[in-house]
Amino acid sequence: MLKNIQKLVIVGVLGAVVTSVNAADYPDRPLRMFVGFAPGGATDLLARYIGKELSGELGQSVVVENKPGAGGNTAVRMLTQAAPDGYTFAIAANYIVNNAALGKNPYDWKTDLAPIALVAATPNVLVVPADSPVNNLAELIERAKQTPLTYASAGIGTSQHLGGELFQYQTNLKLDHIPYQGGTPAETDLVAGRVDMLFGNVATNVNWTKAGKVKPIAITGPNRISALEGIPTIRESGLPNYDVQALYFMVAPGKTPKEITEKLSAAIQKVMLNPKTKEYLDTLYATPLHGGSAETSELLAREYQKWHEVSQATGLRIDQ
Repeated sequence: MLKNIQKLVIVGVLGAVVTSVNAADYPDRPLRMFVGFAPGGATDLLARYIGKELSGELGQSVVVENKPGAGGNTAVRMLTQAAPDGYTFAIAANYIVNNAALGKNPYDWKTDLAPIALVAATPNVLVVPADSPVNNLAELIERAKQTPLTYASAGIGTSQHLGGELFQYQTNLKLDHIPYQGGTPAETDLVAGRVDMLFGNVATNVNWTKAGKVKPIAITGPNRISALEGIPTIRESGLPNYDVQALYFMVAPGKTPKEITEKLSAAIQKVMLNPKTKEYLDTLYATPLHGGSAETSELLAREYQKWHEVSQATGLRIDQ
């Protein structure tokens, strides 16, 4: 019998299988962390750092598995089909409720997922190709009025996508959304001039900016970024109610025992409270978030309500 898992198999009319988990011995083998985006992007970098640190806390390796697609939801959907034993979890973001508020998800976020812990928040930066004639938000808005523009994103329902949707709503513009399977391919096409704009990740686009490949226009969050000196927020640039950030957290399959999620949550929170983690997140221009399953559930509820209200006001819908 496995040291950490005691299985009681009850064979009835439906052949049901009930699994109980001995939390005291958890974990005694490697864990898997799903990432819904391609390698090299902000979510992947964040996941790999946390996975490495979490391995030290748990005494077991944490294997990161990239499963890109559907704006992060491919990984989350696969997670809902995994065994609820605490050995498979995922880093996710507010897209899991954004999609529910604006259309439909391939899962029920309230029952199919078990919130574990908060991780981080990061704004995006609105960028255009380096050779774009646009230099600020006012010029971008004026250009969009004259010429149909495209904007790329890391996928449907992500903060990059909804950043563009909120921008259109508040400016009364119409842009053509081009979704990708992660931020890296979206950035690649922006640099190549195949799309006109991107509400992209700050960390990677700071590097693109330094390389002279993109031109930053405005920050999507409430505060400026020191590495992009002189670049204002979208709020400062004429849209005072604009605020879109990626909010990251960990989730497990919905029926994962509470004793297991609490143990995993405690380990994740310990990682996030480590000053070394703050130093690393600074390189990603992200802010650590602290909180367990209750705080994660509260964040999800707030995000759902926010985008539900936008949907009601604008008619915006997302089909999955």
